Amino acid sequence: MPVLLGLAAVLRYLIGFVPLILSYIVLLFSKLITRTGLIALAFVTLIITTITTASAYLLELSLNYLPPDFSHLMASILPDHFQACIVIIMSTRILVFLFDLKEKFLNYANRIL
Repeated sequence: MPVLLGLAAVLRYLIGFVPLILSYIVLLFSKLITRTGLIALAFVTLIITTITTASAYLLELSLNYLPPDFSHLMASILPDHFQACIVIIMSTRILVFLFDLKEKFLNYANRIL
């Protein structure tokens, strides 16, 4: 029975975390709605669309527009997962460029505020 006596205190202690968690979630959503959050969302969208478009373009180019003999030659010369490597290299370059652009925008926004 003495174990159950402390249960109310534990529940009261845990209930105190509910407003903290809710305030954290609301703060996170409010930051997403601000200009900085919208800029970050735009950059993430730009990154995703650029990578998927470039990947689809490379795949379409290598499958549809090259003659079959050339495709077989490329497959015999190039290492395995070459397309994945090219997509990763392109993605990294795009991410570095967008990160630099994001830093410039955030520095500009901090100067205004």
